Amino acid sequence: MVRHGRPTPQAVGNRERPRYRDLDPAEVLGLDVNPYLTSHKTWSPELVPAGEAPEWRDRWPDAFGRAAPLVLEVGAGNGEFAAALATRDADANHIAVELRYKRAVLCARRVRQAGLRNLRIVRYHAAFLDDFLPPESVDRFWVNHPDPWPKRAHEKHRLIAPWFLTDLAALAKDGAIFHLKTDSPTHLAALPAALGDAWELVDTRTDISAQGAPWPNDLPTKFQTTMGKLGRPVLAALLRRRPRR
Repeated sequence: MVRHGRPTPQAVGNRERPRYRDLDPAEVLGLDVNPYLTSHKTWSPELVPAGEAPEWRDRWPDAFGRAAPLVLEVGAGNGEFAAALATRDADANHIAVELRYKRAVLCARRVRQAGLRNLRIVRYHAAFLDDFLPPESVDRFWVNHPDPWPKRAHEKHRLIAPWFLTDLAALAKDGAIFHLKTDSPTHLAALPAALGDAWELVDTRTDISAQGAPWPNDLPTKFQTTMGKLGRPVLAALLRRRPRR
C-alpha cells in the first residue's frame, strides 16, 4: 500500500500560492551559510529563483520569446541531460526544475556556456510545480533517476507517488508523454498504484541497455552510461496522459 503523501508546504503569509519560496539569508543561523543561497539569484535569465518563478506562470512564451511545445524535467541535477535535450529538441521550450542551490547554479552555468535560449532552470520544489506552471501547458515530462529511498520507513520521500502523478496530470496537455528512468525497481513497482485515471502506462523496460528504451531516439544520461559500464540495469517507463472527458 502506498502510504506517503505530499510534502508539507512552506508557510508564506496567508496566500494559497505560491507555497514555496527561497530562504532569506537572515533566517539561516550560524556562519556556514550556503554561498549559493544568494549567488544563485545572479544567474538570470538562465536561472529563475523560486521567488520569481510564479510571476512567469502564464507568461513562459514571453520568457522564451516564442510559443512552442513545453518540456519539463523534474530533478535536473547538474543540467547535463537538460542541456543535451534542449540542444537536440531545439523546436521546444524547456524548463528544468532543481531544488538544490548549487546544482541549480551548475545547471545555469551549463546553459549559459552552451548559449541555449530555449532552456530555463527553475529552482523550486517538485511538490508545488503548479505555482509556476498553468494547467494543461506541458507536452513532455522527464524524470531521470529520482532518489530511490528503498527503505519502507523512507517511503514518504519517494517522488513516484500518487500526489506527484496527479499534479503532473493537471499540468499535462491531453496526450502528453511522461518519461521515467530509474535504477530502482521500487519506482516501477509503484507506478500502477500511482497512475490514477489520468495516465496510461504505455510501456516499461527492466534494462534499457539490453531491451532499448520504450521511446525512440533515447538520449542516455551520464548515470545511465555509468550503470551500463558496471553491468547494472537502468529501468524505464513511458506514460501517456489520457484525454480529458
